[in-house]
Amino acid sequence: MSRSEVISVSNVMGNDENLYEALTYDLAFQPVPAPMRKGPIAMSLLWLATQTTFPTMFIGFTAQQSGLPLQGLIMGCVIGTVLLSVYGILAGYLGAKTGLMQPILTRMIFGRVGMVVVSIFLVVMGIGWYSFQAVYTGQLVSGILSWTIAPTVIAVIFTVLMATNNTIGFKGVGTYGRYVAPIVFAWVLYSVIKVFTTTPSSVLWAKPHLPLTTSVIAIATLIVGSGVWGNEPDFWRFSRNKWSYVAFSMGIANVIGLFVFPITGWAMGLLAHSANPAKQSQFIVHYSLFGLLSLGALIIVVSQFALNDSNLYEAVNAVSNLFGMRRMIAVSLLVALGVVISLWMSHGSSETVFFIVAGIGASSVPTATSIMIVDTLLVPKILGVKRPLTWVPDWHSLRWTNWIAVSALLVGVVVSIVFSIPGNVLPGIGVSLGIAPVEGWLGAVIFYVAVIFVRRNDPSTMRALGYHLKESASISQRLSDE
Repeated sequence: MSRSEVISVSNVMGNDENLYEALTYDLAFQPVPAPMRKGPIAMSLLWLATQTTFPTMFIGFTAQQSGLPLQGLIMGCVIGTVLLSVYGILAGYLGAKTGLMQPILTRMIFGRVGMVVVSIFLVVMGIGWYSFQAVYTGQLVSGILSWTIAPTVIAVIFTVLMATNNTIGFKGVGTYGRYVAPIVFAWVLYSVIKVFTTTPSSVLWAKPHLPLTTSVIAIATLIVGSGVWGNEPDFWRFSRNKWSYVAFSMGIANVIGLFVFPITGWAMGLLAHSANPAKQSQFIVHYSLFGLLSLGALIIVVSQFALNDSNLYEAVNAVSNLFGMRRMIAVSLLVALGVVISLWMSHGSSETVFFIVAGIGASSVPTATSIMIVDTLLVPKILGVKRPLTWVPDWHSLRWTNWIAVSALLVGVVVSIVFSIPGNVLPGIGVSLGIAPVEGWLGAVIFYVAVIFVRRNDPSTMRALGYHLKESASISQRLSDE
């Protein structure tokens, strides 16, 4: 690569200073160099921190209180974990291979208009999960400490307080992964071992004496919705560029967080006889933390604060990317929006809100990431041309939009919506047709690849994908020479 091809930070983006303020990782505008990459142990701990969450335990509680037997939950967890791991490993490898952050990849692959669409999805997904986690944390803590404060007040307090760390920079998950995640995992592991060694198997494997209001597919969909991030490249750009490392680290974390945690929640629901988050947390502490209420509340608060740091970080980056706002302004506006959403959520059913947030999140940003995966790993084999994803091109050299990618994204979102609410589309059918988010990802990928394959000999395809024909030809020639 020649010196002229290396673009300075000041020329990369129109709002580069404010975006740089939002992206607090080092080397935000260039690939992470090999000496800074982390090995599989460090990445396993990092990803374990994102997947070992109390909401995944809530899936098990919900399944048990919805009449689903343990066998059904295990099957749903297996299906959801396998599907999410396939997507996650590919998305993680995209980050490890390119070393670039999600906003940079989005601009380079989707173009300017496409970047706006994806950024809007990032805001919706990030602030949706942020508000849910704030409300859910308040419910958990109020159950442990027997607070009599109104749920709406608690929701507002946690929504505001959880933004504290994002005002000074995104640091939560890294610290949590090293220190707190192992404690949470040990706590949950002890809980599940205690349940399965002290509860008769005839009770564990018996059909719950409750009306069956859920299904294996619904649980698998929740596993996918709660475990997917969409911006996996942001985390995995610091992983060593080796497929086996990504697969090992993500596989271990997904099995623990998306398989062990829901099963623990189901067992706790069996003993607690409740799907209410406050009752759940109170029972868990008394059952497996020897009644140490303050310690249980502290662990929950620290872990949830760290995880919600990532959700707000995702939304802050998107807002800064769109409007060039400074961090404090972006955080303030998003927290204000989060307060409004949290107030609404605090009045609704936790189960219903969880389904809505997980469904919307899984159907939006991950669809865009799926398109970026095939654009990077598969499309070059079809066209014989690689995008130069090892360096950041000048912002003004990008095409207005990659209309093929944007069209595929919209197709995927529509497929997810249609298949998730068939009762409103096909009379007489009141349940989802399969795992709607995954079907949306596949729909988007199939559309994207099919259009490119059909148009592969058309010279305008290069321009449609976001690069001028002359520039694409020179890129192809340069890479082949290297």
